Amino acid sequence: MAYDRNIPQPTDLISNSQADLLANFQAIDSGTTGTGTGFSRNHVTLTDGTNGGLHNRIDFYQALASPAISGFVASEYPKTVTNIELFYKNATQDMQISNSLLTAASGEGMLPGGLQIRCGGGTANNTSTTFTTAFPNACIAVVATLNTSVGTIQITAKSATAFTANSSSSGAMYYVAIGY
Repeated sequence: MAYDRNIPQPTDLISNSQADLLANFQAIDSGTTGTGTGFSRNHVTLTDGTNGGLHNRIDFYQALASPAISGFVASEYPKTVTNIELFYKNATQDMQISNSLLTAASGEGMLPGGLQIRCGGGTANNTSTTFTTAFPNACIAVVATLNTSVGTIQITAKSATAFTANSSSSGAMYYVAIGY
């Protein structure tokens, strides 16, 4: 039997509705954690005496826009940016809290709260190094190091798209940049 939200009716006697009530509970809880379409799809089954009712996982549907919330409520929801990413919304703002992993191949990643990170390499000879992907708003900081044991390096300019590093010795450098 499928779940029937009209059971019980206000005028029903529990003794007369017991079979329908039991059928509703069975429709909600398949009895096997991680299966079914009801409660136990993402909860530990209610028949588990120790962990019954706790979350096994959280499934989200893809939201097309930020959900409307009010009062002291917060929400987590998925939304497509480049990929489907997880967002958190409180009463005042939306914050992206997931992104693809930072890898050497991409050189970029998302930090919780909207901060982003870029990393890579370049030449520290007073030339501009362009980020693979520009920051949406601004670059906050760039930290660079030389690939040599001698010399100093200084960041002389930065923007959402690039930065300039000057060094006392020419050669390769590696950087980490944070922005939003």
